[in-house]
Amino acid sequence: MYKNASKYRCYLLIAMLIMTIAACIPNPDAVDFQYAADGGNDDTTLVPGDVADTSSEADLGADAPGDVVMLDADSDSDSDARDGEGDGETDARDGESDVPDMFVCEDNNCGPGGQCIDNACDPVVNVGVGHRHSCAVRGEGSVVCWGSNDSMQLASNSLTTTAAPVLVAGLPAADSVGGGVTHSCALTKDQRVFCWGTGGFSELGQFSTGETVSHTPLQVLFSDDEVPDEANSRLIVQLGVGSHYNCALDVDGKIWCWGRNQGGTLGINNATTMSARPLRVDLAEKATSIAVAVRHVCAIMESTNVLCWGSNANNLISDTEPANSIMGPTPRGVLAQKIWAGAYNGCVLTPNSEFQCWGRNDVKMVPGFLGNTVNVPTKIDSVSDVVDAAIGLAHICVIQSDGAVMCWGNNLRMVVGVALPTNESNFAPVDVALGNDGEKASRIAADHYHSCASTDRGRVYCWGSNDNTQLGVTPRSGSSSPVKSALLLPFEPYVLGVGTQHGCAHGHLGASSELRCWGRNDRGQAKPAGDPRSALVVHDVDLARQAKHLAFGSGFGCAGSENGLYCWGANDRSQLGGAGNTTLNDAIKVQQLAAGNEHACARVGPESLGEGQVWCWGRSNLGQAGLAGGNQATPKQIGNFAQVTSVAAGNNHTCIVDNNSVYCWGNNASGQLGNGSIGGSSHVPNAVTGLGHVSAVFAGNDATCAVADNAMMCWGRNIGGLSNNTTNSSPVEFALALPSFFQISLGANYSCALDLQSQVWCWGSNEWGQLGQGNFRFSATPTQIQGIPEMRAISAGQDFACAVELNSGDLYCWGNGDFGQLAGLPMAPTGPQRVTNLP
Repeated sequence: MYKNASKYRCYLLIAMLIMTIAACIPNPDAVDFQYAADGGNDDTTLVPGDVADTSSEADLGADAPGDVVMLDADSDSDSDARDGEGDGETDARDGESDVPDMFVCEDNNCGPGGQCIDNACDPVVNVGVGHRHSCAVRGEGSVVCWGSNDSMQLASNSLTTTAAPVLVAGLPAADSVGGGVTHSCALTKDQRVFCWGTGGFSELGQFSTGETVSHTPLQVLFSDDEVPDEANSRLIVQLGVGSHYNCALDVDGKIWCWGRNQGGTLGINNATTMSARPLRVDLAEKATSIAVAVRHVCAIMESTNVLCWGSNANNLISDTEPANSIMGPTPRGVLAQKIWAGAYNGCVLTPNSEFQCWGRNDVKMVPGFLGNTVNVPTKIDSVSDVVDAAIGLAHICVIQSDGAVMCWGNNLRMVVGVALPTNESNFAPVDVALGNDGEKASRIAADHYHSCASTDRGRVYCWGSNDNTQLGVTPRSGSSSPVKSALLLPFEPYVLGVGTQHGCAHGHLGASSELRCWGRNDRGQAKPAGDPRSALVVHDVDLARQAKHLAFGSGFGCAGSENGLYCWGANDRSQLGGAGNTTLNDAIKVQQLAAGNEHACARVGPESLGEGQVWCWGRSNLGQAGLAGGNQATPKQIGNFAQVTSVAAGNNHTCIVDNNSVYCWGNNASGQLGNGSIGGSSHVPNAVTGLGHVSAVFAGNDATCAVADNAMMCWGRNIGGLSNNTTNSSPVEFALALPSFFQISLGANYSCALDLQSQVWCWGSNEWGQLGQGNFRFSATPTQIQGIPEMRAISAGQDFACAVELNSGDLYCWGNGDFGQLAGLPMAPTGPQRVTNLP
């Protein structure tokens, strides 16, 4: 993120000197589309404002220094209210390709504890959970925790429950972290153990029996000496955090346990109730791995034999000794390379890679076997290639070698991770989906009623109970499917676009990036039809991470970059451009998108400057997609244009800038083609005369505007919301005393713009508060919105608008929110409000 506005403006000036675009004669089959499910509705009626944002993405490039008005970059199709595309495009700020990729991180803006390394935020690499809280380790070793803090287990003395990650201050760089009921512990990269929280059973390991409370991490020392010092403390290679006790494995294969000895968990079969000093477990050989649970511990020996100790409830320790008896280290009768322990179960990965479990079975924790207890380790045939696992109170989850997560058991508090009735047992392992774009799990952890997994993209997903915000989200209702916890890395939108009644933003999330949408979804425009998840729309992972251009029509949307073009949502008018899924020719780059009511266009070209062509598809009943009636099923090149620098789409018309001149085609009922006449339509491009040197074009419902010779010229009906159903068949100068705008977006009957000082101005209709003035009064004069930060991107929808803050990347929205298009905000007639929880 830019350090300050002045630095950003330097990039803006540089961008103004660059001519964008290019050309190559593409084959329609070479354009890559994602075919999305048809929403099923035949929208033949035009929705006011439905128009696609059109505009000018490009165009900064062609603008000469000193131009008073610069077109909406957003728009790309931005002009049109729906387009959200450009927004990144034309404008340097928008995140478009002409802007240096500096949005990954700057000033360490990587969330709590995050660090900016090689221009990327360090990702989450490990995860751990406690009874009502969760923690994560980032790549550079910082630890953050969230959820219940009633015992300072988040390393904060506020005692406040929070869904937002809290940095564990004073902790050296860590490798792993775990949580108990009232405490947390971490293993550091230099092989030391630190604990914090409340140690009512001496679980903080401070050599003083009784309660110890600390929100600051305290080092635990390991030695046979009664009062050891740090110099002779053992180096630790693995840490296990139990409910009120902990165990650690040192470099020499010795195991040390401390805290509560309930059920003999400390490995001492006597009446000792607790130990503040780590006690060495008496083992005949060296250990290589440990696993701790509520009342038992298991370890793998050098011989690969498994030993367990503690309470023998559910035959966890032995199938020959009385249940619930307290036992010291006892052979479990199984060989293992990995081991896990839960409240009432144990599991191992055997040397020949079988996943075997034993213990409680009343809810079929061991699928396929009868009886309430499985007495001996038994292979689970329904899972394979297990690389990690976690066991809760009555559920088990595993990660397979391909990164897929599977869970089974009792669905108490939705812990299984799929939409099943609460408390219903799922006897067969089911797939648990992390994210919407193929993320793979790397580590997993579980407590009684919730589970969390870290992914290959450096994020954390949690599911199950959320009564103490341990899932990292608010409100406190639980979730039967994984939710992205607390956005551990801040999502920073830099390409913004809104449709008629929904919006999307593409931005960075730490080292990766993604596309998020919200609002109306009756046709799959905010997420794939039938997809129960609330976030992503684009199926292609690489495109979702790299898309730089967005455009939205009525019930559909498109995203593109130099790597491809994908569309989703309604397809009843072929607005998705066909069902092809071929690879985009390497020489062809998507430079800009524009979407109308039910058609879309793309400006494409190679990386060389000064060349570009336009291709259109979708409904063409009025010639708007370049076809004389009907629907254009696949992208069609329009004319022989080779120097296209800007494209815009209105409801049912399209305009481009080619060689500094404007050409329009489609519906002309309101003079929006600018050819001096009103009425009729044309599928053939018509030259717009009387403009001079044009740098960019953008469109609203039935109006078009162009930046020409340092002025803004407009034609059509109700241009920019300034007139009352007045039509102009030829360009007229937008003659108001306007600030110097660098980005403009036309809504249904209103417009908003950003000036060169990053201030937002709006004018036109205001029946939903879309002018952001805190009232409902029409304004024919551009009026600055007061009381909001400097902005770097703006996009106007049918009767709402959103903007991205210049320095922080925060999203602000205002206007009508009846379909959730304000990204979770209530309807906002009082003016712009900051979005605090983007879907």
